[in-house]
Amino acid sequence: MEILEIDARVDLQPIECARIVLVLTGHGKLVVDGAAQRFHAPCSLVLPAGIDSQVVNIGAELMQLVTGFTPAAAVSPPP
Repeated sequence: MEILEIDARVDLQPIECARIVLVLTGHGKLVVDGAAQRFHAPCSLVLPAGIDSQVVNIGAELMQLVTGFTPAAAVSPPP
């Protein structure tokens, strides 16, 4: 679990699997490729693999987040 203070932000670096962020409290904005989308708890943010994104707490209360990851795609060895 992660807690974001008021006006705090977290940069989510690209990874090789999809990420699911459960927002338990607060509200904020998700920035992906310069485009912002507002959200309000309770909600889930689904982020595809390989993207840079940022979560910003724009509310007047702490934001609680829980992040989960999907399994990375299995790579088959060459025959």
